[in-house]
Amino acid sequence: MITDVLNEPLVNIQNNILSIHENDYIKCIKICNGMVHHDGHLIDNDNNHYCFNKWYHKNTSPYNISYKYKNDNILSVIQVWNNLFQHITFDTLPKIPFIEKLLKTHTFKILCMNETQKNMIKNISNIPDDLLLICEKNTSYLTNNAYYLNFYNSNNLTTCMGSCGSNILSNYIPEPLSGKKNVVYISRGTNTMRSVINENEIIKAINNFCINNEYIFKLFINPSGLSSNLKEALQNSYIVISPHGGALGNMIYCNKKTNIIEFISLSKLEERPCFYYLSQALGLNYYNIEPVNFNFDSKMEVSITKIIEQMYLIISDK
Repeated sequence: MITDVLNEPLVNIQNNILSIHENDYIKCIKICNGMVHHDGHLIDNDNNHYCFNKWYHKNTSPYNISYKYKNDNILSVIQVWNNLFQHITFDTLPKIPFIEKLLKTHTFKILCMNETQKNMIKNISNIPDDLLLICEKNTSYLTNNAYYLNFYNSNNLTTCMGSCGSNILSNYIPEPLSGKKNVVYISRGTNTMRSVINENEIIKAINNFCINNEYIFKLFINPSGLSSNLKEALQNSYIVISPHGGALGNMIYCNKKTNIIEFISLSKLEERPCFYYLSQALGLNYYNIEPVNFNFDSKMEVSITKIIEQMYLIISDK
C-alpha cells in the first residue's frame, strides 16, 4: 500500500531574476512491505514497478535482493537522477529539515548512495551516524516500510533542480568567524568546460580589490569535492566568486553573511538554477554575472568591470 506520510507546503523563494516554476510542496511517500532499489527508487512488490513520478509504470528488475533490512523502515535519500557531489548538495541537503522532522514521529534508517552523501548529511545535520547506511550496487533491499522524500511543483511533478524554500537551511549555517573576511575565487582551471579565458586578469583585479578594501583574497583552482583549506576559507568568506560548476556546491560551508557571485547567463540560469536555489535555501545573497557567449560546454570571457562593480555594490550594502 502506498501512502503519504508528509505533504507539506513550502514557503517559495521570492524569485526576482528567474521566470521558472517554483516548488510548491515536499512529500514523503511510504510503501508497506516494499523494496528500495540501489538507484533510490521504491519498488511496489505487488506489481514490481517504480511507484512515483515519471517512472511509475516502468517495470524494473530488482537485481540482487537483500534481506538485511527486512524488519526495518528505510528512507532513501538517493537521487534517482544523479550522484555527483554538487547534486547531493542541492537535492539531498534541502531535505534534511524534513528528515529531522520525520524522525521525531517515525523510526527509520536512512539509505545513502555513497560516503560523500553520508558525510555531507553528517556535517550539516544532527542526524545520528548509526542511522546512515550506504547501499550496495545492483541491490534491492526488502524492507518493513520503504520511504522516499521529494519536492513537487504545482503540476504535481517531481523537480530535480527546483527550489526548496527560502532560508530552509539557514539554521544550519554558522555566523561568520571574527577577524578579516575572505573573498574566495574558485577557478575551474584551464582547458575545461566553462573555464574563463581572461581569468588571470580577473584574479589580479579581485586581488587589488581585496588589498584596497582590507579583505583577504583566497584562490582555489579546480578543487575536487571539498578540501579542508576551502572549507576553512568559506567559513569566513564574505564574497565567493566562481563560474558555474560543481565546486559551487561547497557554499554549504559558507556563513550567514556570504554573498555568492556566479558566472552564468540568465537564459542558462533558467535551465540550471541549482546554485541559485541552493544559495536561497541557505539564506545567502546571490548574484549572477553574464559572461560573453556563455554555454555549458565551452569557455567563457567575463567582464572585469562588471565583477568589480558588483563587489563594490555588495560591500556598500553591508
